[in-house]
Amino acid sequence: MILLIFFFFPLVLWAAEDKAALLSGAALRAELSRLLREEGFDIEELPLPEYGGKGASIVAALPDPKSGTKVVSPAIFILAVPLTDTAEKPAERPGQNAGKFPFGIETALSFLEKARENQLDKRVAAAFLEDTPGDLRGLEDLAASLDYPENAALVYLDFIEPPGEIVIHHEAKGGIAPLAMVEPLPEILEQQDIPSGFGVRSHELHNLGLAEGPAVLERARSLEIPAILLTASGSVSAAADSEILAAALAEYAADLQWEIGGMDTHYSLFTYGKHIFFLSEGLTLVLIIFLAGVGIALRIRGFMPRRLVRGLPPASAAHPPQSGQEKPPLGRWSDHCAHGAVFLAILGILWGTFLDLSCAPAFIWVLAFTILGAALHFAPAVFICALLSPFKGAETIFLALRGEAFTGSASLGPGIYLLPACLLLPCLFLIFRGIILLVEKKKSRISPEELEKSGL
Repeated sequence: MILLIFFFFPLVLWAAEDKAALLSGAALRAELSRLLREEGFDIEELPLPEYGGKGASIVAALPDPKSGTKVVSPAIFILAVPLTDTAEKPAERPGQNAGKFPFGIETALSFLEKARENQLDKRVAAAFLEDTPGDLRGLEDLAASLDYPENAALVYLDFIEPPGEIVIHHEAKGGIAPLAMVEPLPEILEQQDIPSGFGVRSHELHNLGLAEGPAVLERARSLEIPAILLTASGSVSAAADSEILAAALAEYAADLQWEIGGMDTHYSLFTYGKHIFFLSEGLTLVLIIFLAGVGIALRIRGFMPRRLVRGLPPASAAHPPQSGQEKPPLGRWSDHCAHGAVFLAILGILWGTFLDLSCAPAFIWVLAFTILGAALHFAPAVFICALLSPFKGAETIFLALRGEAFTGSASLGPGIYLLPACLLLPCLFLIFRGIILLVEKKKSRISPEELEKSGL
């Protein structure tokens, strides 16, 4: 009997500890439900009873401002927080202080209060989800409870302690969050003196399906919910205040507007220091048409007069052909390289736009520097334009590789592999043009007698 107790006693202790942990999670939900009911919020446990669930997640909603009934759908703003840590490496995060809710839950509770005080004219809810690192069941239950998930706007807070800086994630494999949902957030956070930044600045590889986003956003996209994920970066900040963050999110929820079915998901994002600039889909198309028109106009203007006015090249009169056919002068080859570079840059911008409009900024960059390099006749400046032209595309690939988001799989077939060629070929033609300009300059310094002897 003593031997049995000796062997089974550690198992009893382990079971007791595991039960205590379960009770701790149940106690958290019970305390949260009690507090929400006392504050007068309508709460609903998920999954819904008809799905046979146990109600592990909690959704607290403000009454519909139009009908006065409980919020169910559509066009609803949802602030979601996990009841447990959903980080892929939870051991790297310290636990919350005893006797207090995690920072994310405190923020969600304050958000509901701020939203009620501001009397928002839209549906608002806070979802406390039973999500774990490998199982986002709470998010799935939330999507199942919405009649129209695609009309919702979800902001997911994934930090349990006050963040030193908030990182905004809006990317997933195959798409990004709409511009109307992303654009207002950084400005509102800056107004509240909350440090923030974007997890990614380039969208091309994500829209083409070549890079993945955080697991929460990947799952939200598969559930057709427009979503943004906020995570913490840097050391824990004791100065961070859940009330201030909640006020910023309430203001963001009030300002958030978009037209259902007409959301821009092909915009571009640029940062300069603390300043953030967005290039919308419409403005991108305007830039493409403008730069393509400038490139074509400059090439026509530079090409036609020489053929109409000058007729034959002057060199042909001074040096009549000896073998029946004379090579074009170097100046003509320089112009041919300029024409070819602009043509390839325009072709690249058309091909990139055909694949996905988010690819256009990289090719707009290429076309702008190609036009400049084709117009200049100073060889060092042409070389600089040649080296700068593929910079934006190379930066996109570098950032994706550094972020370990690159998947290496192409869902668009062989056409995707033409993009690097479209980026590099204008650069090569500009380099050839620069080399020819250097040779021309060297040739102009040679005396006519030496030139005739050399056969150049």
